[in-house]
Amino acid sequence: MFNIELSLEELSELHVTMFLRKELLKTEVLSKNLPVAEIATKQLERISPLCYYLESILREHHSKEVTQ
Repeated sequence: MFNIELSLEELSELHVTMFLRKELLKTEVLSKNLPVAEIATKQLERISPLCYYLESILREHHSKEVTQ
């Protein structure tokens, strides 16, 4: 196991990048090209939990800022 240290700005940029990729994958899932749709589905299954996790970390950080 390993740790990655990111600044808040880097974490936000990563979240935005992954969110945009997730939205692109949602459109690719509907592709008429079956192999493309299958690959997009697999990638979407992998990226969705990561997006949720990053979003929860950012939400937690911002809620701590508001309460301080």
